[in-house]
Amino acid sequence: MDMNSLKKLLTKKKKFIVFLLVASFLVSLPAAAERVWATNNSSSSTKTEEEKQKEQEAQNKKDEAQEKLDDVNDEIDAIEAEKKKVEKELKYIRSQLSSLMEQQEKLAVEMENTQADIVQTTMDLEIARAKAQEQYEAMKVRIQYMYENSTSDSIWEAIIQSDGITDMLNRVEYISTIYESDKELTEMYQDTVVQVEEKERQLVLKMDELLVKQETFIGQQMEIEEMIANLEVVNDEFETQLASAKAQADSFRETINEQNQILGNNVTTGNHNYPGGQNVSGAELVSYARQFVGNPYVWGGNSLTKGCDCSGFVHLVYKNFGYKTVRYSMSFLYEGVPVSRADVRPGDIVVYAMKKGIGHVAIYAGNGKIVEAQSKNTGITDNRSIDCREIVGIRRILSN
Repeated sequence: MDMNSLKKLLTKKKKFIVFLLVASFLVSLPAAAERVWATNNSSSSTKTEEEKQKEQEAQNKKDEAQEKLDDVNDEIDAIEAEKKKVEKELKYIRSQLSSLMEQQEKLAVEMENTQADIVQTTMDLEIARAKAQEQYEAMKVRIQYMYENSTSDSIWEAIIQSDGITDMLNRVEYISTIYESDKELTEMYQDTVVQVEEKERQLVLKMDELLVKQETFIGQQMEIEEMIANLEVVNDEFETQLASAKAQADSFRETINEQNQILGNNVTTGNHNYPGGQNVSGAELVSYARQFVGNPYVWGGNSLTKGCDCSGFVHLVYKNFGYKTVRYSMSFLYEGVPVSRADVRPGDIVVYAMKKGIGHVAIYAGNGKIVEAQSKNTGITDNRSIDCREIVGIRRILSN
């Protein structure tokens, strides 16, 4: 065999060996890959199970805390509702007390004036009696004088000594006139005494009636003040219960937020853990809410068609899309996440400051307007500005 033939043979053998090596590698590659995949998959499977177990524990704790939080929120709503009733009753009873105190002030003035009239009338009566007695004594003296000097001789003497018939008649008439004048004056003074005595009697009767009225007012005042004191105790108890319930709610929210961190939910929630997978936009929610514009406002109502109040309106609108929220206006300050006034968008919840002891809540509709259950006079509306009242918080629940 020559050199060229030998080289060709060696070349063929090398190629065959390379082929065998490659073929062997290709045959063994799936098995190796399978072993690698199995190893990796085994490790991955172990890790996923641990994560799943951890997530399940976190989810269980979160669900338990959420359930308790929902119960506490319901309790808070109930306490707030009862507290509101007590405060309303207190306001009414205090207005009654205020009215009663005004009546007592007027009565005191009337009693003071009546007492002054009695004092003056008593003085007038003393003067009238003195004048009547004085006139009576003077009349007695004159009657006695005329009687002692009214003998027939005196009469005849008056007739004889007169300058004529006219003078005589004048003298006789003078005596009669004095008598009649004394009689009239005496009767007049006696009538005055009777009138002043009657006036005094009427004033005394009036004072007695005013004293009875005063005693009645004092009794009513004591009853009302006792009612106010009792209601204030009840209100304080509700305040204590409310503070305790809110503290529990904060604790449950903290637990939920901690479990959310474990679960990889970076959003810190408020009062409720909202359902995932919701694909509701603010525009959709507002569009739904606007369907009920024109329907009535009913305090404590739970119907978007028959009537609801401001918090009920927001609660029911969100409930339609599967979100469970609180039912008291100021509690919405703990819902969702906070949003600034500059970043507000349709569907956000706007919470307003308390006014005369009553809060308010609405849904931002866009273009600077809100949709809300406004009042008994207006019902559900969507034409007011977001700045119609002092805003104390804006909360966002929707993720879209």
